[in-house]
Amino acid sequence: MPPLAEPDYGLQIKVEQLNVTSAEGCDSCQLLTGLIDQVGWVAADGDVLDCYNDTEDAPLDVSILHAKTRERQTVELYATPSSPSRWECIGLANDVPERLSLEYCSAIVTRWLADCAGHENCPLLERSRYSPPTRLIAIDPMGRSIKLITPDADFVADYVPLSHRWGSQEMIVTTKGNLLQHCDEIPMANLPATFRDAVQLLSAIGIGYAWIDSLCIVQDDKADWAEEAARMSQVYMNGLFTIAADNGPDSSYGLFTAGQNRRVRSGRLSEEINIRPAGERALTAVAHTPIDDRGTKATVSVLSSLAWVFQERLLSNRTLHFTEAEMAWECGTELRCECQVNANPYQQHILPIGLRQVAVRQRSGYPIANGSHRLYPA
Repeated sequence: MPPLAEPDYGLQIKVEQLNVTSAEGCDSCQLLTGLIDQVGWVAADGDVLDCYNDTEDAPLDVSILHAKTRERQTVELYATPSSPSRWECIGLANDVPERLSLEYCSAIVTRWLADCAGHENCPLLERSRYSPPTRLIAIDPMGRSIKLITPDADFVADYVPLSHRWGSQEMIVTTKGNLLQHCDEIPMANLPATFRDAVQLLSAIGIGYAWIDSLCIVQDDKADWAEEAARMSQVYMNGLFTIAADNGPDSSYGLFTAGQNRRVRSGRLSEEINIRPAGERALTAVAHTPIDDRGTKATVSVLSSLAWVFQERLLSNRTLHFTEAEMAWECGTELRCECQVNANPYQQHILPIGLRQVAVRQRSGYPIANGSHRLYPA
């Protein structure tokens, strides 16, 4: 068996052959037989072990294909930046916490946004060239209170839209009856967890305005709803970035909630090598190379399965995804997530850059799909 040394590595070996070479003292083979034992794979003669990484410095995916059942199980081997591996093909990745905190999220988002601002393909908007939304949510600098405002023509501050799923839960909305009250104050205690988390995150990173459909559109005013629906493409296009609550069925779930599938806890194979399940990554369709052809089920978020959310994703200059696995960042230049040490450049098989460019060219007249946002019953 060749040594686990080279980046861009690929190897297939039958289990019985691996056992022989391991007994003969092959370091790489002993590492892999130790992996089989530690993760509890039931390996039999005829089963095939497959090791591969697609790019230099990437974690090494190791899978076993069971000959009898044709079932495939896959894990990811990685080293951390503070403790690199002596095997060059086992690249670097970050450990991902089981639970999110405001401090952790705000630090990552601040860094991602600063990096994005330096991209040639991701210039920050010149606010003087764009009209603001009809209404925005003004956030107290301490993140303790919010209210609706109607920006004037000279408004030039950044704002961030929230893309979320309404679901079946009742939640706070703006109506003709409470519009004036919402312009005075919207009690934080009345907000669902996703809204509250978004407000606190924006306050923590120094952004004072948000746009949320249920609050910024008068839901029982059909004329207002029709007018705002026609402008919705501009709302997402002109936002600094969009927060996409991909991680839950409705807005009661929260952005900082640790969902059941948030990055299965890592294990340790050796002092320098960590293990975690492959395929549990943030929006496999967004931030990682698709792995369906390797026999691993891709992660599909609740929110991103909706066609209208795909429109919002194309319209937004940048999107911050909160998924059950981890946070991910998508802009016109790159894709990145918490576990990555280095960002991925856009790849055509993830989201065709040409499709994004077509959407950008057509943004001003981009249609909103029927049923994209709920019209609150009068």
